[in-house]
Amino acid sequence: MLRDWTLRLKLGLAFLTLLLFVLASVFTRFPGDLAILLWLQSPQSPWLTKAAMTVSYLGDTPIALSMMGVAVFLPLVWRRRDVAVMMLLSLVPIGAGNLLKLVVGRTRPEYLLLDVAPTSLSFPSGHALFAAIFWGLLVWLAEESIQSPLIRRSVQVALGLLILAVGWSRVYLGLHWPSDVIGGYMYGLLAVWLLTLLRRSLLYKI
Repeated sequence: MLRDWTLRLKLGLAFLTLLLFVLASVFTRFPGDLAILLWLQSPQSPWLTKAAMTVSYLGDTPIALSMMGVAVFLPLVWRRRDVAVMMLLSLVPIGAGNLLKLVVGRTRPEYLLLDVAPTSLSFPSGHALFAAIFWGLLVWLAEESIQSPLIRRSVQVALGLLILAVGWSRVYLGLHWPSDVIGGYMYGLLAVWLLTLLRRSLLYKI
């Protein structure tokens, strides 16, 4: 019974994600996007902007690829080839998600707090997408790898907060609408589900 409900929730998430992508290709922003963006930007200060930029850097391509390289290399050292291959394969949905920006074609907000505006499109947020997939996989791996319940939950909460912080930073800096971030998160959750399913059914045997 629990498995049935879990499957239904995941299929529901897949449908809602597809619907969100379709709607984002039609509307430049969703109801509430502007209000939430302005609310998040309302406590502006130099230190808060600096903090947001620092968090946002974690999703930049050079840093993201470096972290991905470590996440592939360490499992190989620990003789966990299934985990290494799963992390390597995560590059496929990450790359595909960024290509989907061209399909959706949504422009970015005009409330930028930075001097240089990005040239890429807005939906889904690539940084949020990467955070949800990369750190989401680490949350899943922590569940089966860390024995101590206290340490396991602490690590998972920290990773979850990091995922949320990346999304906050992108909206606060005016780089994305909130719905861009939500789209990245939903797509990322689906990718984590499929990657962990692949690992359980195929990669665990290698």
